[in-house]
Amino acid sequence: FKYLKPFDDAFRGKSIFPIREDESVFLSLAAYREHLLADTLMYAFTQAKDPDNLFVGAVVQNCFGKVSDDGTIDASGKPCKTGLEVVGKNAAGKDMTKMSDAPPDHNGIADFCAKPAFRKYCDSGQIRVLYVHASESLGPAMARYYASKLWGGETYFIQCDSHLQFATHWDDKYITEIKATSNFPKSVLSSYPPGFTGHDPNFKGVRETP
Repeated sequence: FKYLKPFDDAFRGKSIFPIREDESVFLSLAAYREHLLADTLMYAFTQAKDPDNLFVGAVVQNCFGKVSDDGTIDASGKPCKTGLEVVGKNAAGKDMTKMSDAPPDHNGIADFCAKPAFRKYCDSGQIRVLYVHASESLGPAMARYYASKLWGGETYFIQCDSHLQFATHWDDKYITEIKATSNFPKSVLSSYPPGFTGHDPNFKGVRETP
């Protein structure tokens, strides 16, 4: 908190950016040890109609390794823990669980930026990141709050999960839909997206309702 509070104080009660009038989109992501973060970013940019006008603000809360008192990180071996894993059934047929030692979490931002097809978005400053040790996480609400502070004046603001697939030209569809509301530009669109199962190497876009 002592590191995040100064960041918060700099923005408190004011916006330091004028709102852009270029139809740009800001995507706010809060990720906690998220193994699908890179996929989510790839889906977002691949499926966007105007990916050059898409900007991301992500709060990545990972186990990066063992943190020493001086702040250095030792990522060797298995310094992290898994979540509860089902390892079998007991005599009563109930799940038996345990936590195991694990290597550091994958950095979804680094994985995304390392891919040649997407590196240009990172190099151009379209990906903004705040890293937080998972052990110092203050929960999803605070992570989303700090992700919102990475907004840079983009015309439209979208908050979503860090494990999500996107429809073809999703950005243009959202803009068209919100402009059709009677109280635009003070409108808020809300939805609950359908689930999906893990990484899909053959992903071609989500199925949309006509």
